[in-house]
Amino acid sequence: MLTAHSTKNIPFYELNVKSNYSFLEGASHPEELIERASLLGYRGIALTDVNGVYGAARAHFIAKKRSLELLIGAEISLSDSSLVLLSQNRTGYGNLCELLTQIHADKLPELSSPLFSDLILLFPILSPSPPLLEELKDIFGDRLYLMASHFINGKDSLTWADRLSKKFLLPVVASNRPLFHHPHRKPLQDVLTCIKTNSTLNTAGFKLLPNLERHLKSLKELDTLYFQHREWLHQTLEVASRCQFSLDEIRYRYPTEWLPKGETGDSYLRRLVFDGAKQRYPEGVPPSVTAQIEHELSLITELFYSDYFLTIWDIIQFAQTKNILYQGRGSAANSIVCYVLKITAIDPVRMNLLFERFLSRERKEPPDIDIDFEHERREEVIQFIYDRYGRDRAAITATHICFRKKSAIREVAKVFEFPITVTERFLGLSHKKSPTEFSQIEWAASAPELKPRLLKQYSLILEQILNSPRNLGTHVGGFVLCQDKLTRNVPIEKATMEGRTVVQWDKNDLDALGFTRVDILGLGILTCLRKSFADLKLIYNRDLSLSSIPAEDPKVYESISSGDTVGVFQIESRAQMNMLQRLKPKNFFDLVVEISIVRPGPILGGMVHPYLKRREGLEKIEYPHPKLEAILKKTLGVPIFQEQIMKMAMEVAGFSGGEADILRRAMGTWRRDKTTLSEIGLRFQEGLLNNGLSKEYAAQVFKQVEGFAEYGFPESHAASFALLAYATAYLKFYYPDVYLTALLNSQPMGFYQSHTLIHDAQRHGVTILPIDVSLSHYDNLLVSKGEMRLGFREIKSLSTKIGKAIESLPKPFLNFENFISSLQQILLPHPLSKRELFHLASSDAFRSLGFSRREALWKIQSLCLQDSTLALGSAEDSTVLPSEALWEGIALDFDSQGVSLFCHPMTFLRKEFSLRNVTSSQELLKKPHGARVTVAGLVVSRQMPPTAKGVLFLTLEDEFGFMNLIVWNSVYLIFQYPLFQSSFLLCEGTVQRAKGSSLTHLIMDGVSPLLVRSTEPLLALPIENLP
Repeated sequence: MLTAHSTKNIPFYELNVKSNYSFLEGASHPEELIERASLLGYRGIALTDVNGVYGAARAHFIAKKRSLELLIGAEISLSDSSLVLLSQNRTGYGNLCELLTQIHADKLPELSSPLFSDLILLFPILSPSPPLLEELKDIFGDRLYLMASHFINGKDSLTWADRLSKKFLLPVVASNRPLFHHPHRKPLQDVLTCIKTNSTLNTAGFKLLPNLERHLKSLKELDTLYFQHREWLHQTLEVASRCQFSLDEIRYRYPTEWLPKGETGDSYLRRLVFDGAKQRYPEGVPPSVTAQIEHELSLITELFYSDYFLTIWDIIQFAQTKNILYQGRGSAANSIVCYVLKITAIDPVRMNLLFERFLSRERKEPPDIDIDFEHERREEVIQFIYDRYGRDRAAITATHICFRKKSAIREVAKVFEFPITVTERFLGLSHKKSPTEFSQIEWAASAPELKPRLLKQYSLILEQILNSPRNLGTHVGGFVLCQDKLTRNVPIEKATMEGRTVVQWDKNDLDALGFTRVDILGLGILTCLRKSFADLKLIYNRDLSLSSIPAEDPKVYESISSGDTVGVFQIESRAQMNMLQRLKPKNFFDLVVEISIVRPGPILGGMVHPYLKRREGLEKIEYPHPKLEAILKKTLGVPIFQEQIMKMAMEVAGFSGGEADILRRAMGTWRRDKTTLSEIGLRFQEGLLNNGLSKEYAAQVFKQVEGFAEYGFPESHAASFALLAYATAYLKFYYPDVYLTALLNSQPMGFYQSHTLIHDAQRHGVTILPIDVSLSHYDNLLVSKGEMRLGFREIKSLSTKIGKAIESLPKPFLNFENFISSLQQILLPHPLSKRELFHLASSDAFRSLGFSRREALWKIQSLCLQDSTLALGSAEDSTVLPSEALWEGIALDFDSQGVSLFCHPMTFLRKEFSLRNVTSSQELLKKPHGARVTVAGLVVSRQMPPTAKGVLFLTLEDEFGFMNLIVWNSVYLIFQYPLFQSSFLLCEGTVQRAKGSSLTHLIMDGVSPLLVRSTEPLLALPIENLP
């Protein structure tokens, strides 16, 4: 067996290593390459991914752990060759980052540019007479090395290198230019090449490597390959000795230049904080708040974060001046400094939130402040940041988009040329578990037409490709700002969205290297709230804001507790509605618990039912340890919040603050590092056991820790969302017309489609008026109290441009022709498409001009056409058209705008349903537990949460309300096609209702698509064709 010591007498650095962060050009993770190089006895490696340092940060920390020297570089592509550049020092690394930034901006500098200074250039010898060599020698001098490789491919590259070395008097280094760490990765390398070149294994041909040679070879193999030129192996030591840069040298500094004259960051922050405290507490700042402010400011000063808080404050000042609604959330809501600066809206002292969840001496990463802005206006904030700091000092955090199970199954199957039907079967299997968990028997059973050997190879490739980076993506809003040029620290490149730029590192890389991020996020409900407040002032003459909504209104909580929360932020899902009717929130903290408890953390930890039983007085409140009472009292002895887990770790499991923070971070990084959570989880359970808690309790709490790792809320985050949940519930209860209008005008967002929101509003007394070219605006319009007119935005296929153009036209129109000519005039020089008018006519929008839907469609069809555009004809049309049938109107409404104002489709069918003994949602509430019923309705939602173990939760809607159905996995597997392919369903099942509760479910055991037959031709269609 090869060991790291058996060949240590051959000193060698591999100077041109590509990882899978070359995006489809390398087949091994940086970790694998470093581990393998260390095992083989290399002194070090140079990570030189294509046009980037994407994997450098994680490679840096892994190499330090393995005591392997890591050189940082990149391989850049020219038109006729490629160059490998290695950073000699901090200046060279900064030059490399700037150089890569310019390459991604399509501005490759001249080779004589100063940006090439302090960089070693390795020139790969790929032909006997490579271009540029003379020019490169003149520019780089002794920083130029020839790079020789022996791939055993029939090309005499070693002889070429030797001749060129003598001709140009240049030193040579040996490199195998590895693309993978071990020969067994060659098949994956071939698959990645096929994906990149959009080819298959059968068609790729010479695009694929001819052999297995491009891996990290043993020192013995290298010695054999280069036995005539062993000095080239030793020459790698000279190159490495000249490359002394480490990422540890990066000294990130936060922006400070905009401070007022005579102020430091610390002094200015202190002034702003105490000024803000006076505004937050107009009747006097409580001593407890003052003490907490002093504690936080002391720590912020000690850790040099004052400038970070000032930057956040500067950004929200811009939002305030532009009347952009915002709210800070996440762990930042644990900070009184954030509260008094008006970054967050939750008073952490009053709620007794744990500041150390946000910031502490033991935390090895900077604070993380997430700010939500109106989603329609977030771009204004983003561009403000670019304008304020400059594009060389500000950019958005990257995400490294990796192969996940569905994309891996599809893309690899395409490379293997599997039939689409086989791929679909594999995707169906992946609903249950990861492809890595499939046995060969399962693979064979799902694709009997494929050979077992081929399936085995396919499954092996899937296992290797999962979680490999595929391409660079953009974080939802994490900005990196820098005092100096950010481009001297990390390359920046264009994002896919116009006007955005992105750094090459993700948030984990940036956190590890001490970079501080500002998360600028978009939240649709803030857009909705701002529009609600504007309409409230306009129609009801009431000034209201997020901070002035009356708190703790009993009627609002009664409405919430009844589950009447369609469209209400965070508590509108089927699971939340059910929980609301059991938990019955009576105050703000109850709402915080409600939002937190319907999460994998409490669910997987088995904490939900104990909490509900204790709340209902059915179970005694107990504390397994005396210290737990102070921690768990407010949640009735049951841990629900992430902060409670951290406090338990410190108070009962014997963790230090630093260890508790490691636990917190392990929960946050569980998906990519399960080992750390497992290790600290054992320590956590041992600590609980040592303090007298039972083994069962310790295991149960750790299950909750694992649940938080899947998705869990800190209390502060839940409180921030609870504030918005209460505000939207308040508006829906007292002003359903205002709230519906704003909600529809803020789409897409939320849980439900427009037809569900509209039908719900009608049930709450809101009158909905139809779309009309003379009366509608682009947005939905609140005409008067309780009355809303649908806007052109609701027409599915109508362009925004046409909708806004019609709104801007002078009214009233004299006739149909006047409307057409006015619209044509405003659109000049662009023509008006007949297709756009058909969309308007299909939505029955010409009633005010005297035309029914059929007449308008006929009128438009009769117009003279020129290349699908309109020219008005003068001929009179006296054709008399029959009136449309009610069912036809409903069908066309759904087809054109997703909702019908004639009536709910189920109303039209109710007479037939009564004959077929179909139960309505209204009647279902009166059915006893255990009754067998048949129900029918429009599918509103389908949910299969990961904690449900394959159970489908289905919500149907009829003209009276909603019906909640539970589909066990065994039933789902039988009926999954109609369940997911049909919009209207006829379902059979058994009523389930807890004793003394009005909460009703239907345990479904049969389903079919809802078909309606009629003697009228227009009705002889499946109802499911409507939407």
